[in-house]
Amino acid sequence: MITHGGGAPGYVSGTVLIPGRNAGFSYFTNAEESFLTRALRSGITDIVMGKTGFDWVADGVRLQREGDAASITAAAEIDAKQAAGAPPSLPLAAYAGTWRDPWYGDITIQARDLQLWLSFSRTPALQGPVEPYDGDTLRTRFPDRREEDVFITFTLENGRPVSATMKAVSPDADFSYDYHDLRLTKV
Repeated sequence: MITHGGGAPGYVSGTVLIPGRNAGFSYFTNAEESFLTRALRSGITDIVMGKTGFDWVADGVRLQREGDAASITAAAEIDAKQAAGAPPSLPLAAYAGTWRDPWYGDITIQARDLQLWLSFSRTPALQGPVEPYDGDTLRTRFPDRREEDVFITFTLENGRPVSATMKAVSPDADFSYDYHDLRLTKV
């Protein structure tokens, strides 16, 4: 069996090829990946393969509930760590500036209305307030809730931030939010 799928916010599609059966199918949804998409894909595959008896919908509902519970727990742990987090080692204004990744380009952090504000130069939706998280790690809260918030961890040299890495806040973040690939240096 050969499969390939993908998606973006608002849709998922995929193709399944079953060479031994000379069969294949594609599916296109106007929904996010969910237990229902998995049930559809797996259920059709079972029919083509001549298998019956497994309830993919019930299994998907179970997995969805387990995943939702794990997500709620993870979010609570992230918020609790922030509440107990160490203060930044520098005044917040020290983290402001233009930060550059060789692949992506510039990300700016600036003081705005008594808080820090982050803006990705090539992605207008990725802009919003930045707040302390734990030590020299800050956290975004993007107003556009379709976007994944990010942790920004700064490396200091001689009492100044010189580089930073990023990581999605949510463990459920889609792989396409590849913040972890950015290697920022202060311009």
